[in-house]
Amino acid sequence: TPRRGTPIQQAERALLEGKFEEVTTLTAGLDQGDPDVVALRARADIERGQYAAAEALLAPVAARQGVSGEPSGGRRESRA
Repeated sequence: TPRRGTPIQQAERALLEGKFEEVTTLTAGLDQGDPDVVALRARADIERGQYAAAEALLAPVAARQGVSGEPSGGRRESRA
């Protein structure tokens, strides 16, 4: 049966169905700088246990968005 929906919708369905390799294939032709595409690919990598690959995908997007791995956006909270 042919797949329906946009490539991103197809990739989301593949992720939900546990077809993690399909996520990579379905998103290959999409904008690799799009945070939604990157998130889908990273989630598929995480599901496959490829944490370093997921982090490598997410780091540039997080940097562009001003997100850090530190709690509270990199600011230390003081507890008095």
